[in-house]
Amino acid sequence: MRRRWRWWPADRRLSRGGSASERIAVENPAQGEKLDEAKARAHIQAHADAVVRGDMEAVIADFSEQLRPQVPQLAQALPQPVKSAEVLSVEVGEEESVALIRYAGDGPEVTIRSHWREVDGRPTIVHGAPVDD
Repeated sequence: MRRRWRWWPADRRLSRGGSASERIAVENPAQGEKLDEAKARAHIQAHADAVVRGDMEAVIADFSEQLRPQVPQLAQALPQPVKSAEVLSVEVGEEESVALIRYAGDGPEVTIRSHWREVDGRPTIVHGAPVDD
């Protein structure tokens, strides 16, 4: 059974505008180390698979501590239920990696841009927002 999130944190960050990416932006200034490319790609794919399975424990564990309270807000932008996820790209950089993941299900597809950093030895999401297609 998939859990539908309806809770909105008091400290959410919303940008102005009409599109999903303009309405929802979650971010965190966490400091991290450089991600290993193979490790980053494998972990990002595992994250996308966890979203499809509805494994919220695994999904939430991928977010930085500061960002976890905002996960329900980002989850509301996804199709309900999510039936498939495709990692469109992973750009590995010096300080962080950026992934584009397309989620599909009942309703319109949604692409999420997530920023990942190595925090305490594991890839961690430090920013995420829907992307306009």
